Amino acid sequence: MHKLSANGAAIPALGFGTFRMSGPEVAEVLPAALTQGFRHIDTAQIYGNEEAVGAAIAASGVARADGRIVNPEGLAPKWD
Repeated sequence: MHKLSANGAAIPALGFGTFRMSGPEVAEVLPAALTQGFRHIDTAQIYGNEEAVGAAIAASGVARADGRIVNPEGLAPKWD
């Protein structure tokens, strides 16, 4: 898979996005994406599915060093 690098930390050019996916949806589809070779996963606190993403990655057996989790900067809930 083609990788991009701006600072020496290469990440796969193609990522798996989890925006608008609930925790149960992530638990259902992310394992298949990891099996297919996805190693660039997009999640954010505002998506509300970070725990499910982490659990799916942990259960997959993919080594932490082999993957990249991308968290879009500036996407955070507004706290009152």
